[in-house]
Amino acid sequence: NGLNKLQQELSNQGNPRQTAIALSVYCFASTPKDFMLSVRRAANLSNDVTFPITALTGALSGAYNGLAGIPWRWHKFGNQNPAYQLAQTRAQELWGTWLGIYSTANKQFSYDFTLDVVVPPNLIQSRPSLNIISQRAN
Repeated sequence: NGLNKLQQELSNQGNPRQTAIALSVYCFASTPKDFMLSVRRAANLSNDVTFPITALTGALSGAYNGLAGIPWRWHKFGNQNPAYQLAQTRAQELWGTWLGIYSTANKQFSYDFTLDVVVPPNLIQSRPSLNIISQRAN
């Protein structure tokens, strides 16, 4: 099949990092809307870098499909895994920091992540009652 041919060809190139990246992109791109199939294809490769290929494929497919695309039983397993819980906490910290809502003084979130709202630029209108520097009058 195409994946085995690609793996063999890339393995001959001699750069394991580039091979891992290329194979993970291939596993994702060949089945972009099926998280489980993409990850399983990557995990079934017999290669010295199977774990990184699988992780990269999962990251690509997860970013593309979102949490809704990940099978429920995988969520259930992840919620019981301390490494997954730590990664989830770090992701929330990163998101909060990016939004500017993470309090570094007491290491507590000052935001309810269940109320996330993301909008396109220039959609939120300025409020004249607020004195915000970035809301200049035109």
